[in-house]
Order: sequence, then structure tokens, then C-alpha cells
Amino acid sequence: MTTEPDNKLITREEYIADIKARWSLFVKEWNALIEDTKKLIAFLEPYFVKVIDTVKGWISKIKTKKD
Repeated sequence: MTTEPDNKLITREEYIADIKARWSLFVKEWNALIEDTKKLIAFLEPYFVKVIDTVKGWISKIKTKKD
């Protein structure tokens, strides 16, 4: 014999409060993600610039050798 669990439905006010709390947490986490992404880009930017400059130098050398 199985008994069904006693499920209590929350009120509309509790539901709305839950949605607001979840949305607030989402916004907080989203903003943290944006800030972390900005920090990552700022950290990696000098390395990308160095790689681009190096490749440009190689291309210039290759063009010079062709001429």
C-alpha cells in the first residue's frame, strides 16, 4: 500500500516572493559573470596583442622575401 505524500501548495504571494528572490539571484550572478568576463579579457588582451604583432611581423617578412 502506497501513500501519497502530503504536498502543500504555496500561496500566490509566496510564489511571487520566490520568483523575485530567484530573479534577484540570477541578476546578481549574471552581473558577476559579466565582471569576471571583463577581467578575463583585460588579462588576456596583452597576450593577444603580442600574438597579432608577431604574426604581422611574420607576414611582413614573407612579403619582403617575395619582393
